[in-house]
Amino acid sequence: MIAKEYNSQGKGYFVSVIMIAIFSSRQYSILDKLIDEYLVKGKAVSSLCLNKKYKLGISSATIRNDFKKLTEEGYLYKSHISSGRMPTDKAWQFFVDEIFQEGDISSLMKDELKNWLLRHKRIFKEKEQLKTKIKELLKQLVQENHSFYFCYLLKEEELVEEGLQYMFQGMNEEDFLSVDFIRSVLESLDKLGEKLRDVKITRIPSVFVGEENPFIDSDQFSALITSLPSFPAVLGILGPKRMPYRENIMLLKNLNDVFS
Repeated sequence: MIAKEYNSQGKGYFVSVIMIAIFSSRQYSILDKLIDEYLVKGKAVSSLCLNKKYKLGISSATIRNDFKKLTEEGYLYKSHISSGRMPTDKAWQFFVDEIFQEGDISSLMKDELKNWLLRHKRIFKEKEQLKTKIKELLKQLVQENHSFYFCYLLKEEELVEEGLQYMFQGMNEEDFLSVDFIRSVLESLDKLGEKLRDVKITRIPSVFVGEENPFIDSDQFSALITSLPSFPAVLGILGPKRMPYRENIMLLKNLNDVFS
């Protein structure tokens, strides 16, 4: 398995040089490209598809052997014998950690959203009708990013949320089309504020993938949360594991910077 070391924030990881002794750079590349492909299509990725699209310059048999090793190490799985491979929670966490290793994750924000935040920052400092103002902020974020956003106001002990219709966006039908599944998710959301009250944020933003997600009674979702110290509040995004992690991480990092 990939060896990792804790950084000063506790929860975050950085990939150690020990990885080189276990996986080749080709296998890292295959894992990274497979996740990218799965993000786009949401379907199991075959060795033939990966080789054809990314022109890896190796045989499909070699890719299948790498698939096997990555599967043995817990990064990939297949839903049935004839399928390609899909990323596990461990692979998603690897992908997230790689994003944090890319350097400055606060450099990208859509100009329209940035300008809106700068125009309204003074209003949020006034503290009056804070819940209404937060709701307006979340509506703006949903409009820009089509995700389910929530914000828990710690002093007021109130939860504000917007964009619930996007929570299941991008999920495969077999992942969620059951009454029991929907009921379980909705029951978890009823307790969201209670769980956010005691949550520990160990890096900005903190990312909880699949089974590590403490907010939903299902391993099909991931959550990203950040603090907004000036309110104070906890703001986050909740959605399927197949979400645009890079964009969401950058967005929450920027929000933390603006409201710190």
